[in-house]
Amino acid sequence: MGEPGAVPGEVEKAVKARLRRQAIIHRPNPPALSFILDESAILRRIGGREAMREQLGKLLALMDRSCITVRIVPLSSGSTAGLIGSFVIAQDDDTYAAFLENTENGEVTHQADMLRKLNQRWELLSGLAQATYVSREIIQRVVES
Repeated sequence: MGEPGAVPGEVEKAVKARLRRQAIIHRPNPPALSFILDESAILRRIGGREAMREQLGKLLALMDRSCITVRIVPLSSGSTAGLIGSFVIAQDDDTYAAFLENTENGEVTHQADMLRKLNQRWELLSGLAQATYVSREIIQRVVES
């Protein structure tokens, strides 16, 4: 997890929660998932070269699934709306929610104004992000480097 001072019980709980979330994409009818990543996220070697290769290999395998798209915002884009912080926008029928994450915690919101702002950020980032096939090539180059 990388959290300073994390105790084993907290780490195990976080790992179990992550595995439950990952299981969602293996359902018979998984939701459509679309990700936009800053290129710096795939270049920063967390856990060493081999750990990053393994993680990026898993990401490439996920990109083979028709329900998942991953696009990379290139470093050449400079300062972008994505650098403000990570967020997730979720939709289920007519219900919308967003999850905002910072260094200390996360927050779920249903506030219309915040959802509007986050959708605008998504659209800005989407305009900067590379096509999926180009993003795949970028990730593959990092794996091979």
